[in-house]
Amino acid sequence: MVRFKIESFSLIELMVVVVVLGILVSVALPQYRRAVERSIDREAQSNLMLIQAGQKIYKMKNQNYYGPQDSISSINTNLGVDLTETNFDYNINAANATAFITKATRQAGKYAGHYWVVDPTSIEPTCFPGTSSCP
Repeated sequence: MVRFKIESFSLIELMVVVVVLGILVSVALPQYRRAVERSIDREAQSNLMLIQAGQKIYKMKNQNYYGPQDSISSINTNLGVDLTETNFDYNINAANATAFITKATRQAGKYAGHYWVVDPTSIEPTCFPGTSSCP
């Protein structure tokens, strides 16, 4: 009679694998969340740069900057951009013939309340942290 030996993993080996996977996940998850937050902030920064470009074009046509305005549909229509308020609220706080200030405020999440600001002379938007630092 022929006997077959069945080989399998021991309980210790399985526990070691579970512990190693737990350590990997505990290291990777915060990095992933940080990357997601940075990408959401990059969205706001690029949208503010689009608004800044739209403001410059608007000024060339009308001799003054557009605003103040807090309606995204009005901003889209008058500045020729196509923005949505998924993660940030966009508004033009002040505008006249020489300057404007546009602000993107985070709606929810860990960084709710922090905002980005751009004006005509900005090379890139500036972050103002709310209750926590900027991502």
